Amino acid sequence: MRGFRDVQFAKKLRRLPDDPNVDLSKYMDDQPYTVRPNTPVFRAHRLFTLLGLRSVPVVDLGEHVVGILTRKDLLPW
Repeated sequence: MRGFRDVQFAKKLRRLPDDPNVDLSKYMDDQPYTVRPNTPVFRAHRLFTLLGLRSVPVVDLGEHVVGILTRKDLLPW
């Protein structure tokens, strides 16, 4: 049961609560800015520069997260 020991060890190291369900809703934005995989780079760049964002979720047509786009990802442009 390697997994069980790993979890127990992680709890000791990080002092995690016994309940892994932590309410993060007060730290989350319920209507975040998002981009699609086919969003032009200049539009994504505009989001970062105009709004000061550090990262943007990439979502598919069903609004499921398929990735994250960060400022560093756009450095070459």
